[in-house]
Amino acid sequence: MKKRRLYRIVRVTVVYLPVFFFFCTLVLPFVPGALGLFSDRPSPWYQGVTAPVFLAALFYAYPVTLFCTRLISDDLFLSPGYYLILATYTALWVIFLRTFFWSFERRGKDAA
Repeated sequence: MKKRRLYRIVRVTVVYLPVFFFFCTLVLPFVPGALGLFSDRPSPWYQGVTAPVFLAALFYAYPVTLFCTRLISDDLFLSPGYYLILATYTALWVIFLRTFFWSFERRGKDAA
């Protein structure tokens, strides 16, 4: 029973991690004082946490950024179209990861 509960926690975490990165990419650039490696004054946003999370979100969004700037146009970067493509990319990741976990669940039911 504990293995099943741990599996569910891992599954939900992995499947919804792209959604978390999408929201970080969407929100953090527009929060004043949330980005930067060193803080010279206290602020409501602790940069020691927000900077690494935003860096992880940038690595996640890099394929979309490359696609938008190299193949389509530089004007698309950080526009509503960019975020629409990023949302589509996130949805594809969620569908892929959910299907991946679903195949394991189905294989487990067939074996039992």
